[in-house]
Amino acid sequence: MAKILVVDDEAEVRKALKKILEEEGHSIIEAEKGTEAINLFHASKFDLVLLDLNLPGITGEQVAEILKHNENSRHIPIIILTGESSTKTYIRLLEIGVEEFLIKPFSKPHILARVRSLLKNKYLNDQLLAAFSAIESLEELHTLLIKRLSENPISPTNFLEIALNHCLTDKPELGSPSSLFIALDQDNYITGQALHIDRTGKSTSIYTVVDKPKMVSALKPYEQVSSIYYGDKVDEQILRIFFKDTISGSHPLVAVKEAGYWVVATGYQRSVGFNDSRWLSSIARQYSLYISHLNQVMETEKAFHFAITSLARAAEAFDENIGEHIERVSLFSRILAENLNLSQLFVKDLTTSAVLHDVGKIQIPKEILNKPSSLTQEEMKIVMKHPEYGAKILGDNPRFQLAREIALCHHEHFDGSGYPNGLKGENIPLSARIVIIADVYDALRSSRAYKRAVSHAEALYILKNGDEKTKPSFFDPELLNAFIKLESAPDEIYNSIKKTKYVLS
Repeated sequence: MAKILVVDDEAEVRKALKKILEEEGHSIIEAEKGTEAINLFHASKFDLVLLDLNLPGITGEQVAEILKHNENSRHIPIIILTGESSTKTYIRLLEIGVEEFLIKPFSKPHILARVRSLLKNKYLNDQLLAAFSAIESLEELHTLLIKRLSENPISPTNFLEIALNHCLTDKPELGSPSSLFIALDQDNYITGQALHIDRTGKSTSIYTVVDKPKMVSALKPYEQVSSIYYGDKVDEQILRIFFKDTISGSHPLVAVKEAGYWVVATGYQRSVGFNDSRWLSSIARQYSLYISHLNQVMETEKAFHFAITSLARAAEAFDENIGEHIERVSLFSRILAENLNLSQLFVKDLTTSAVLHDVGKIQIPKEILNKPSSLTQEEMKIVMKHPEYGAKILGDNPRFQLAREIALCHHEHFDGSGYPNGLKGENIPLSARIVIIADVYDALRSSRAYKRAVSHAEALYILKNGDEKTKPSFFDPELLNAFIKLESAPDEIYNSIKKTKYVLS
């Protein structure tokens, strides 16, 4: 069944055409004027247009030109209804892109023959356009997934959303599906994720457990090739197996088993065929490849975190006072970075890397680090070498780049008075400008042999106004202001990981 727009200023002509076409099972929408027809095209989707040439106001020729120059309607076939037989008019309309002409008065067989021929051509053209679109979109999906793997791996739900947006729903004029289900093939049950996007763009994600024998039995009437199923009117009960209550009524459905996964799509606004199953097979292969790469990335991340933890624990073992300090500094840094609306990837790396800010203390003599009294000037000079030691320990591996810049620069001051390189302002890496605030706040909150611990309110006051040792000019003013606006959050972290011993900052 096709949706056909009939545009003619004569009610009797519209009535006659509607009767003929509805007997063929088509859905007919009528328009009396050219402006009305154009507005209907903006609001709905049609498979064919029967258009009178001599309309009042905007003529049929002008309407045809508008439709054929619009990206969303240029592939819709147009049959011009006219009483003229001017060769010049025909040539002009053919150049615009009009497909057919019917001379009034016309016969029913003549109309039906033209309509059937054009609808068949449109179906084949839609399939071709969809194939090109799918190839292009799958290439985009592959590129995007590789990029995301290197930046911030996505979840299976995010994969479905990206697949729908990049491969399926980004071409609404092609009648792409609105719902996608993907799951690992198992013996009796398959567990997977489904995503449905309604016409308003709202998405609903569903975790689904499917009884595999029941699913295969339900799909059996639609099987075309082994493990490939498609049908234009699939019962709602079958759709509920995959998409639960997000879908009502019967819809075209395509299901495939490929690369160890089941992929099911529905919500198409057109008939489906074998080519649709091939696209879903490609989605399954992309998903399988992505999950394989994701598992490798996760294993690499585990190894990286193990290395980070091992280094941090080594520093902790060497300095008995450092363990809870580095944990708190990491958490203070995280909440500050989150408050600044920095990227999730940066926040994640910062949280992990901040625990290594004092890793260079491994090379400071233990008797200095654990000295129960104030340090001499010579001892302080030795301690002040720990940023450079930390940078050397972490080396030049790109994965440790953020940790290295934090270790090297977390004692640099915004006013240029810090060490080891006297960096100033935004020449200091953002990560280090964040960590120094967290580090000094924690040092103020912690007791020393030669000073008492201060309260949360006192620590914020000193950061903002300074004391004999700390100056507000040490810190990036924008970051310091953001830290103060965190209010009680740092205090809650401190009290949840509270030290009884002093720490050496």
